[in-house]
Amino acid sequence: MIRAGGKGTNVAGVASDLGATATLVAPLGGNAGAGFEHMLDSRLSLKRISVSGSTRLCLTLMTPGGISEIRGGGPAMSNDEWDAFTEAARDAASTADAAVVSGSFPPGIPSSGVDDLVSSLDCPRIYVDTSGAHLTAAASLADLTIAPNFEELCALADRGSEPLLLNPSDRSRQAARLVAQLQQRTKARVLTTLGEAGAGLLIQGLWYIAVPPEVKGNPVGAGDAALAAFIGAEVSGLPPETALKRAVAAGAAAVAQPIAGRVNPEVVELLELQTTLLNAAADQADIAVD
Repeated sequence: MIRAGGKGTNVAGVASDLGATATLVAPLGGNAGAGFEHMLDSRLSLKRISVSGSTRLCLTLMTPGGISEIRGGGPAMSNDEWDAFTEAARDAASTADAAVVSGSFPPGIPSSGVDDLVSSLDCPRIYVDTSGAHLTAAASLADLTIAPNFEELCALADRGSEPLLLNPSDRSRQAARLVAQLQQRTKARVLTTLGEAGAGLLIQGLWYIAVPPEVKGNPVGAGDAALAAFIGAEVSGLPPETALKRAVAAGAAAVAQPIAGRVNPEVVELLELQTTLLNAAADQADIAVD
């Protein structure tokens, strides 16, 4: 199956499934860019920024042994193209309840480009889900939320060699300590996704972890679904711990879908009832039921 995808598209698609109006600001170029625009879900509003390079293609292979992704390189953008993208993002964010900077930055855009882009957005809520040096730069900015997965969290906390802990409770405890350490020297709020272990958030000194029921299927894009649901819940005025629980339910619902970027709202509601919310002091080894 060939589809218009990517992290930003997944977030916008799930947000739309959950009742929001979503606008996607995307640099597109070449035949792949034209194909992306043609295949994009008609529910989404697209602000296309034309670029000279070709939009990247990615291949996902699903086998009985697991899922592998082959990701093409994204096109570089000229200064004029980047300025046009920033202006379009600023215009879209000016009337939005939330803005999401999602996916990898184009080659050649320095880590300071995160600050340049975020500072241009006049929006009450800003979330950043990127990686590498750009994620590190975002962590130093105030009044936004970053959304690393466990491996990215380890890198942010200077624990890049930290092994992927297979036991979900071990991963949650380690994430709690890493987030607590990280937020002593960063300004951004950290929402971390932990795969089957759920997602965690530090709230007033307590580590909250939402643990989903077991769902089998396609995990690609589950973190994007979780972020979309978390944002939607916060925009609706729900407290962060409730938003965390809904986020995890949406991530699990996304796993049950055959393609990324979609959820069934009724399934999200059902899975939210089956999602467990736990909390503990961030520096404690054990987690107590809330």
